[in-house]
Amino acid sequence: AARPFHHQAALEGAEFSPNAQWVLTMAADFSTCVWDVAVGEPVALPLAHPAQINSAGFSPEGERIIVALHNGVTRVFRARDWTSLAGPMLQRGWTTAAEFGPEGRRVLTGSFDNTACLWDATSGEALSAPMQHDGPVWSARFSPDGWRVVTPSTVSVRVVCSTRNPTAARQRATMTTMGNWISTSPPCMGQPRS
Repeated sequence: AARPFHHQAALEGAEFSPNAQWVLTMAADFSTCVWDVAVGEPVALPLAHPAQINSAGFSPEGERIIVALHNGVTRVFRARDWTSLAGPMLQRGWTTAAEFGPEGRRVLTGSFDNTACLWDATSGEALSAPMQHDGPVWSARFSPDGWRVVTPSTVSVRVVCSTRNPTAARQRATMTTMGNWISTSPPCMGQPRS
């Protein structure tokens, strides 16, 4: 059996790579580390970040990691050596969530500045204007097919369709936390046309 993974500070989160050969850990000392599951050793030395880690995760192919920080910065790193590949992706408030799209080409972030943003995972450039919400965005997730995103804020949940062509994201729906739809254009039904 592999040895336990040890950081200098308390661990705040951990996630398997898609192939389950590595584990990404996040610690209270603002560091991340990628571990080889078979031997319990780091793949590379831990990376210290300049602020608290609010979200971190692997890309679908497991070769990249996205890290979102409390200072509003999100970056993409190579998993095996922490080389910075994209970013900084900047938001005005602290970044609460970040996730790769299922194809690995896009990144979705949520922020305390009441926005969610769609980014190019290679360049770190914004793919559209920020999606405005009525409160902080606490989570930001792609649908499994990558055509939709869901971004819950303090008082509502927003679903945006046609994210593969964000400038043509013409189908939106907003639902309050009580489950009432408060603003809709056609709801997301099936796969949107591009």
